[in-house]
Amino acid sequence: MKSVARPICILQIVLPLMCFGQSGADTTTVKEYLKTGRDLLHQSVYDSANYYYTEAEKISRKIGYQEGLVTSIYSFGLVKHYQRAYEEALTYYFQALKLWNDSLGHIDPIVTKLHNNIGGVYIDMGYRLKARKYLERAIALEKELYPEPSIETAITHYNFGLLNMYFGENKTALHHFLEAYPPYLNTYGENGARVAQLYTNIGLLHRNSGDFEHAEDYFNRAITIHLENHGVTYWNLAYPYLSLGEIYMGKGDKKNALAYYLKVLELCRNNRKKLIRVEGIVNGALAGYYLEVEDYTASLTYAQAAVDIISEAYYDRHPKLNDFYRIIGSVYTRLGNYQAANQWFDKAKEVTVNAYGAIHPKISSVHLKQSDIYLKNGDYKSALSSAQAAIATLSPSFDSSNPSDNPARNEVLDEKFYSQLLTHKGAIFQALASVGDPVQNLEKALAQYQTASDIIDHIRRGYLSENSKLFLQENTAKVYEKALSACYQLYDLTGSEVYLNRAFFFFEKSKAAVLSEAIQTSDLNQIKGIDQKVLEKEMAINRQVKSLELKLADTRVEGDTAAQSQLKKDLFHAKARVDSLEKIIKLHFPDYHALKYNMEVTTPDNIRAGLDQASLVISFFEGDSTWYMASLTKRDFRLNRVSKSLLSSEELESFRAVVSDFQSEPSTYYAKAQKIYETLLKPVLEKHPGIDRLIIVPDGILNYIPFDALISKPVEDGATFRSPAYLIRDYAISYRNSLTLYARQVGVRKNYDKRYVGFAPNYLSNPLTYPNKLSRRQELSPLMGTREEVRVAGDLFEGVKFLDAKATEYNFKNLPYSTSIIHLAMHALVDDREPMRSRLLFTNESDSIEDGSLNAYEIYHLPLESELAVLSACNTGLGKINRGEGVLSLSRAFMYAGCANIVMSMWRAQDQSSSQIMGKLFQNLENGLHKDKALRLAKLSYLQEADPLQSHPAQWATFMLFGDQQPLSARSNRGYLWVLVLIGGLVIALVVFRRKRIA
Repeated sequence: MKSVARPICILQIVLPLMCFGQSGADTTTVKEYLKTGRDLLHQSVYDSANYYYTEAEKISRKIGYQEGLVTSIYSFGLVKHYQRAYEEALTYYFQALKLWNDSLGHIDPIVTKLHNNIGGVYIDMGYRLKARKYLERAIALEKELYPEPSIETAITHYNFGLLNMYFGENKTALHHFLEAYPPYLNTYGENGARVAQLYTNIGLLHRNSGDFEHAEDYFNRAITIHLENHGVTYWNLAYPYLSLGEIYMGKGDKKNALAYYLKVLELCRNNRKKLIRVEGIVNGALAGYYLEVEDYTASLTYAQAAVDIISEAYYDRHPKLNDFYRIIGSVYTRLGNYQAANQWFDKAKEVTVNAYGAIHPKISSVHLKQSDIYLKNGDYKSALSSAQAAIATLSPSFDSSNPSDNPARNEVLDEKFYSQLLTHKGAIFQALASVGDPVQNLEKALAQYQTASDIIDHIRRGYLSENSKLFLQENTAKVYEKALSACYQLYDLTGSEVYLNRAFFFFEKSKAAVLSEAIQTSDLNQIKGIDQKVLEKEMAINRQVKSLELKLADTRVEGDTAAQSQLKKDLFHAKARVDSLEKIIKLHFPDYHALKYNMEVTTPDNIRAGLDQASLVISFFEGDSTWYMASLTKRDFRLNRVSKSLLSSEELESFRAVVSDFQSEPSTYYAKAQKIYETLLKPVLEKHPGIDRLIIVPDGILNYIPFDALISKPVEDGATFRSPAYLIRDYAISYRNSLTLYARQVGVRKNYDKRYVGFAPNYLSNPLTYPNKLSRRQELSPLMGTREEVRVAGDLFEGVKFLDAKATEYNFKNLPYSTSIIHLAMHALVDDREPMRSRLLFTNESDSIEDGSLNAYEIYHLPLESELAVLSACNTGLGKINRGEGVLSLSRAFMYAGCANIVMSMWRAQDQSSSQIMGKLFQNLENGLHKDKALRLAKLSYLQEADPLQSHPAQWATFMLFGDQQPLSARSNRGYLWVLVLIGGLVIALVVFRRKRIA
């Protein structure tokens, strides 16, 4: 897990060894012996190293050479330290330190190294309080000796980083590791083993904060270095392998986690002396794995093995035992033996307090587990007391006497764990509402959830990786669900609209936070007072990262392992530059950094003010057992909830499969479509007569449901798919990712150079002309209607048409003008597992620069900023659903790129029906209709005219509008200026003529 704090060999640096009257030949011999011993030590030839150190010691004593004597004794300590004989190493280190202080006493590099290595031994032994004392002294001495960064100071920073990490002080640890990084790189090289160890530990800090993808980058880089230097059997691989296993466990990928744990176990068995500590830790990791898969016997077996190994190798109060005792306690908790569980939890606290003192995240974790036991047993007072103790052991200066109080975010050691504690504490207050003052306790619960939500926002801002941001958002939905539950209860109890507004806040907090953050960031590039060069550098590095990610994805498809290796290295260093630049921006441009992440949630009043009398907004939240719905009109705001026992996620999945299948049975379809309407929508719509426009903010699987294809009334037996009372007959329906994002974008009008640009490639060329990575193009059929679709729309809007061979990726990326409408009528390849690899397929036989495949990675950083993107390619709205963020699809990439409104397809429709609907849509838009009504009428027109066999919703319900419903911007006035002048001139002439007639 953590790489061992390696001792520092003082002979790696040139010491000013002074000779006090002794012969030069004798001191030279001592130095040669010490150098030879050092070389042998680095080769792990310990007996021979000791021989030369012993000879150096004899000569030094004989001639009274104190520096040589101190260095010889110090070197004996190094040998024992390398052999992990820690007690003997300390004996030699202390002997050397005493001898130096007694006989010489001045500040010297050897003194700093002795303090450093003593601290390193104490770290490895688990005496972290003692380690801190010696490392702090080493840092102070080195500041006097080395005013500039050096490898000597770097090694001390590295050890101090380890110490901070063990104490749970992750931010301080990261500071020390980053201080060590440049000298490590300069001294050991980018493929040095110690650089790999440093990467492993930096990865651990990112893992601890929950930034799993960034952590994984560091672990994989460390593994690559070790493999290149030493091969697959190298013992040091155990550390990053173990860390990757823990990453996979954190992600819920237990299969891969187990595979890495078993790799580590094999390395430990082959290198037991070097990896005895890791062997204990991996047994503990396996105990955790079997706890999660509910094999409690195996979990206890591995946990006990971990305890035995660590106790035997070190001592029976080593702080690492905390982890294993907690697992054993958790097993007994799962088995319902709470008395035994608490006994093991108490033992876990004891060993941690002994090593770290009373303030530490691991002690806090034990208190949380005990609090959970009390909560399950209905002992709410004890649960709250333990929860406060958990918070107190996370914050050194916090007064925990008032159960309602909490420390400030910057006063705790671990923000991510703190957010979990606050959520748990909120659950206790919520439970207390059933036995005490309900309003007061629910208010207290809501305050805890609010603080937890604020901390989650802060944590997300600190993540470099978007995937880590998405993972955090997905895994903190519990906070928002509990908060909504409390709001609902308070609204039931009081009828106060205050709780409706607070519920709305949590609805919005759970929606598209990552997307909103990214879009806001892209809008900040012209802020005055910000160094544009810094911002340009930020954008350039981000583009480089995305480009390298794209290339790496392509090499994986092609199986080019050599290219993958180099690209991984380049990508790792590019991300490191992003990380460094982010810290510079935060330090030197705090206003920009604050604006970049200032995500204020809109209010219900703000949304309602923008609605007309006939519009209804319904925002959904999917809980574990409940559907929550916030409904807003111009006149009112309501909160509803529906049990999932009435409509499960699985039923919605089933409907999604039926609605997209042209062959589905009518009766099956009708039953499912009507049930969804009756359960989710009817209770809301019945309270809002006179509505003709629905604005849906979906969540979870609802992102895949076309609401206009739901059915509001029973269908007669034998009816065709043209007959039902689809919602589209009564409502124009559009969708939003979040209302906050919508409120920021609505009403924004821009002038465009063109009204329309359309692309319709052909796929008639020889498939063999396409690159191997696009071999799936061989399965693509020509889209016969798209060419006509783009031609008609281009003529309608007097726009630009890129047809057939001109519909290239290069032409799309290099448009020399802005455009109101972007229309892409082409095939798309969707990758559900890696959404960034989803792509649009242009013509590529005439494109000598691009490959014809526009990947989602590339779209993210294109300066599109169009008013409407119409993606009539297949499946452009399809992708991986991320809880809270919606669908990670190609259409989402266009939103990032600046297209506020998207018409997209949720599944593959037939070419003919798509062309008909698109043609009507564009005609309706040109006639000035609102976007949602333009799409609705286009679908209704198709439904009315289509053959009964072609009227299945799979043909028309696939297209959905995400964005505002406003009409397109009016034509540029420049084209009509002369007309207005002419009309004005005619009016004036007429007036003059009439006056003359009157006269």
